[in-house]
This record gives sequence, C-alpha cells and structure tokens, in this order.
Amino acid sequence: MKTRKPVICFDLDGTLVDEHSRIHPRDVEILARPDPPAVFIPCTGRLLPSVRRLFARHGLFSDAPLPFPLVLQNGAALYRPGEDLFAYHAFPPEVRRFFVDLILVTPGVSFLVFTQHETLEYWPTDFSRRLVQRFDLEVQQFTTQNELVFSKVMALSEYPERLAIIARLAARQGIEHSYSLETVLEFTPAGVHKGRGLGELLAGLGLEEHPLLVAGDGGNDLSMFELTPHTFAPLTAPEEIRSRACRVVDVAASGLLEPMLEGCGGFAG
Repeated sequence: MKTRKPVICFDLDGTLVDEHSRIHPRDVEILARPDPPAVFIPCTGRLLPSVRRLFARHGLFSDAPLPFPLVLQNGAALYRPGEDLFAYHAFPPEVRRFFVDLILVTPGVSFLVFTQHETLEYWPTDFSRRLVQRFDLEVQQFTTQNELVFSKVMALSEYPERLAIIARLAARQGIEHSYSLETVLEFTPAGVHKGRGLGELLAGLGLEEHPLLVAGDGGNDLSMFELTPHTFAPLTAPEEIRSRACRVVDVAASGLLEPMLEGCGGFAG
C-alpha cells in the first residue's frame, strides 16, 4: 500500500517565524524542495499578501503563487495550493455593525480589520504600528462610511485588562475570540477558528487519512492541537502551550520542520 505523506501544519509568527521575522535556514531549505517530504500547510492569522511577502523575503516562491494549502485569518480564509480560494467566512452584517460601534467608542485600543485582501486600522498607536510592522501588514485607514465585508478583527493594546473587557463584550455576541499574544486579541465569526479551517481544508483536499502533525505557540493554535496527538510547540511558547504539546522544539537551534518530520512516529518516510 502506498505510504501517505504526512501533513504538517504550522503557525507562522512565533513558531516558524521568530520575533525578528526570520525563518531558520534549515526550514527555508526544506520548504524550497521541489519534491517536499510532506504536505505543508501554513496556519496563521495573517492574510494572503502578508504571507506572500514573508516567504518572498526568504527567497521562496517570489515568482509564483504559493504552492501550499493555506489556513489564513485564523480559519476565515482557506486556500488550495496555488492560492486558489476554497472558502471565505465573513462576519454577518449584524456582527460587522457591532464591531463598527465598538471601534468608535474604544479609543484606548487599536483595531485592525481584515477583508479578504486588505488590512484597515483605526486608533493607531506606536505600539500597534510596531505589531503591524512585525506581522508585515500594509494598512489603510478604516472608515465607517463604507459597508465593508470583513472576516477578522484584531484588538491591540499594551494593557491586557482593556482587551479582557472587549473579549467579554464579544463573547455575549457569540463571536469567536482568542489571544495570539497577551496584547493581541483576535476575533473571527462564530465557530471559525484554525482547527475548523484546517479540518475543512483537509476534507476538501482528501487528506483526512494522512498522518497529521501541527505546531503552534499561541492560544489561537490550540484548536488545531485537538485534531491530532502529534503536536509541537517552540521552546519560546508560553508554558500553557508547551504543556499541551507532545514535543517542544528549540527552533532557533534546529529549525521547526526537521524535528516535526522526525518526531511522533517517524512520518518523514
């Protein structure tokens, strides 16, 4: 019987990518292979143009569409290989109105609003601009005058207690939320998260029976951990995440992907 390639799903920021937006040279080499040893699926809160720029800066796929399936915007935007849109989950109109009203009356918190291809910002601060630069986002000013269709919202604040208040308000609306960092709170439509998006994409591509390994470093990655026992976290992840992983990886020393290929059953083939 033909051996099925493992499926390796990984978060970007804080997992494959360090705090200086660098990818380990060993990981770059593995991702660049013409015959990859696994089906790689980046699973991230970023949107497509940001992911393209990240890989292009490392000399990867700058002249062609990304060859991976993609779970973007924490599961709100799913792509087949070649950047072929598979599914897009936007907020319903009443939730979009809730966010517009919330943004207007919350000047102490910066907001990023994600459409399928654009990032819009409201109440920018020096702190939020540093995170925008870290996540390689090209932002425009958010305006409440247009009826935008959007799929993800990020609230950014140096003061976690402010984000906790927003999280409680959103929870009353049934909106999905999770923290990627203590200072970054992310919202997607009800029931939309990385785990659901990954499951949808695996089913759509016929990959459900393949060995599945996932890696992440934040609360928004834990829904992926529920899909498989083969879970990985970087050494730099919070203890809550490391304790949920079957293996902790020193990504700065070895990269992320080779330990994943070698670990949890030797799926590298």
